[in-house]
Amino acid sequence: YGVANLNILSECDENFTQLIRCLNNWGSRLSELNMEQDAVAVYEYAVKCHSDITATWLSLAQLYLSQGQAGKIRELTKTASTLNSLSRKTILEKLNQMAV
Repeated sequence: YGVANLNILSECDENFTQLIRCLNNWGSRLSELNMEQDAVAVYEYAVKCHSDITATWLSLAQLYLSQGQAGKIRELTKTASTLNSLSRKTILEKLNQMAV
């Protein structure tokens, strides 16, 4: 890392933030259009990217519930537990509430 790489690291961080926001917005719009399978695919990709946007995780869990796949919320919870983010605790608490 180091000072010499600060600009590139900052740019990468900004790009990642834009990516996960875009994925969340895209998934949300697909859900609004009743394109649930496509929304699931987008949200699942965001989760694989380790998005820390709580709405992404909860929206995916809600779609799982609406599709009768509540068991996938447990898998989602396991994945969320590996996040290195301040949102991890909130995401886990809300997913655990949904899994009940």
